Amino acid sequence: WGFKDLKNRIVRDVMIWWNAYIHILRNDGNKVIGFQPLDPRSIIVKADKYGDILGYVQTLNGNSIKFARHEIIHFYEELDPDNEMIGMSRVESLITDLLTDDEASLSNYYFFKNSSIPGQVIILDEQLSDSEQDLAVEQIRAEFGGTKNKHKLMALGWVKDIKKIQDSLSDMDFEIMRKFTTNRICATLDVPKTLLSYTDGVNYSNSNDQYKIFIQDTVIPW
Repeated sequence: WGFKDLKNRIVRDVMIWWNAYIHILRNDGNKVIGFQPLDPRSIIVKADKYGDILGYVQTLNGNSIKFARHEIIHFYEELDPDNEMIGMSRVESLITDLLTDDEASLSNYYFFKNSSIPGQVIILDEQLSDSEQDLAVEQIRAEFGGTKNKHKLMALGWVKDIKKIQDSLSDMDFEIMRKFTTNRICATLDVPKTLLSYTDGVNYSNSNDQYKIFIQDTVIPW
């Protein structure tokens, strides 16, 4: 691997997979002849009970390859406080925000896909026995619960009545939350929103400065 490509691979693995592992290639005379990046998802760190690293094991397609400690260079940004043998990515602090943003996007999509029917109260037939009511509730939750089934139209014989709770588009009020998520992700990863083509609050007088700050504070240190 060329130095530039190797550097880019290390940065990518650390930012996305939290760790980067580079295998030092040597010839028969023990002279370094190159470096080979390893897929961090396939690496297991071996250590003793004191946390001292003994070596690494790579498992691919059911085959395992063992590496001695001195054969691998381990790159990371910060150590995981719960497991100091591996690194922790800044992306980990964004998992909840990313999942929330994903669910908000899906909720908007299924709001229209399911005919924009608002939330409802389902009144079951009073002639149903307790066991039949429990079965009905279980079936409703299974078939109509969750983001993918939000606002989905239903036709059930044992439903006596349905009361609508709202007829507004309040479920579409995710714009502020999604902007906050975008700002937090960009701030955590030191990437100005202008590089992602977000132009709110950006003009010709400050876009160039934002780009320079990104280069000086993010790219050059890496």
